Amino acid sequence: MKIAVVEDEQKERRQLCLIVEAYFREKDISLQIHPFESGEEIAKRAGEFFDVIFMDIDMGGLDGMEAARRIRAVDSNAVIVFITNMAGYAVEGYSVQALDFLIKPVSALRIRQELDKILEIRRRGKPPKIMLKGNGTIFQVDVNDITVFW
Repeated sequence: MKIAVVEDEQKERRQLCLIVEAYFREKDISLQIHPFESGEEIAKRAGEFFDVIFMDIDMGGLDGMEAARRIRAVDSNAVIVFITNMAGYAVEGYSVQALDFLIKPVSALRIRQELDKILEIRRRGKPPKIMLKGNGTIFQVDVNDITVFW
């Protein structure tokens, strides 16, 4: 599995990489992990087609949301998980088909749970779903069925 970790804070980037590496080592799954310290770096390499991208939103220069838009322009299959302290971007994250938003500080257990979910989605070969609530009803929508109009 090829995973990108995009985080401008070196300590947080390193910690997330260590958690991801330990998880895949325990599962005995081959891993290529690519740390990036900016949105610009990952956007330049968007055509490399990562399986999973853990991305901070609040970064200097190109923020995570814009980097995700550039990635989506060439790659509709990467699983994007935002890890941020900016919960207000959660709704906007669906415009780039983000699987989830994890609010900092994120525990190792929560990262592992997210990786379990990602592996299960990949195993089933089905697109991830999001839950939407409207008129007192909860709907499940495949992220591939969402179209954003600007």
